[in-house]
Amino acid sequence: MKILIADCETTGLTSTDEVCELAFIEIDHDMNVLSEFQSLVKPSVPISPAASAASHITDLTVADAPVIEEALAHFPEDYFANVFCVAHNLNFDRRFLSKYWQVNGGYCTLRASKSCYPDAPNHKLQTLRYYLNLDVDEGAHRAMADVICTYELLGRILADSGMTLLDLLETGDRPVLVERIGFGKHRGTRLEELPAGYRKWLLNEAEIDQDLRWSLERL
Repeated sequence: MKILIADCETTGLTSTDEVCELAFIEIDHDMNVLSEFQSLVKPSVPISPAASAASHITDLTVADAPVIEEALAHFPEDYFANVFCVAHNLNFDRRFLSKYWQVNGGYCTLRASKSCYPDAPNHKLQTLRYYLNLDVDEGAHRAMADVICTYELLGRILADSGMTLLDLLETGDRPVLVERIGFGKHRGTRLEELPAGYRKWLLNEAEIDQDLRWSLERL
């Protein structure tokens, strides 16, 4: 199974949007970087102004870029046949990458960071970069820059949790225990210390984070 740390910039956030930049690095079980890939991608739909504001990628930027099938064509046919994908907000990236990769497992550094660093101001990748003083020189909001930051964050999570990358492969998509609430007036409070009415209200919220729901249901 290949371990790929990936990030894709997209034309927007809906189900009809597409990748406009893709980057990933392949690592081994000792966190050694084996290879890397980065390419702009020409989508078949326009890039939304909101997406351009985040990545600074415009329709003009990708006018001469390859489509994604062309960008990935130089890899062996079976290269993406069995992928363990690491990403910050894995569900988002997996939604786009699963069209081209066979993703058979994954690890979300966003989910993990909520458990490992409950006191962080928030768990956006760039916030964690500065909160944890990660060794990253790259800018933000471009695919390879975010891949490098995710790689450094993954290493920090493994070091702080005592896990190995093999542990990570075994835990995969299992729920992540959340110990403290990360928002609202009870921010920083341990879940078991939350008022019963507030816990009930959270569980009735349709958009509640999946790991927070699972952790609350265990109480």
